[in-house]
Amino acid sequence: MIVRYFENEAHYGALVAEIVSWLGTKYRHLGRSKGGGVDCGNFVGLVLLNLGLISTVEEFYYSRDWYVHGNVDLLVDSFARHVELYGQGISAVLYQGDQAPMPGDIICMRLYNDTCPAHHAAIYLENNEIVDALEEIGVSKHDWNYKWRARTVKFFRIFEESE
Repeated sequence: MIVRYFENEAHYGALVAEIVSWLGTKYRHLGRSKGGGVDCGNFVGLVLLNLGLISTVEEFYYSRDWYVHGNVDLLVDSFARHVELYGQGISAVLYQGDQAPMPGDIICMRLYNDTCPAHHAAIYLENNEIVDALEEIGVSKHDWNYKWRARTVKFFRIFEESE
């Protein structure tokens, strides 16, 4: 039977504990360091890595404004590739943003305009909250209010095989 990974209380508790350990980390484009600096995509990837859900987070260069110059779905494709190539007993399903996310889902948003690809990632928590790495703020937790919901394009839900 396939079940939602973060439906398990122990798994969700580990997620929250890992996220708390990142709070206050400053934003740094291409950053990969807890306490030193991280961007939104690396934050999500490193949380999954530290939970043992993926075996690596690829390092690759992308410009700060990559989403302005084309239609490549770099962020969504990267998460899908990481789960497919490096997933440790997990799978992920991509949902459209008009559905409701659940705790532990990875949310992909577009902040720039309505035509560019999704270029910001966050982790959805209980109580309608998200955690992400934002420029000038760093890793923080805040409400997933109408502003963020309107910008949500897609989200990933992680599953595992259960007996």
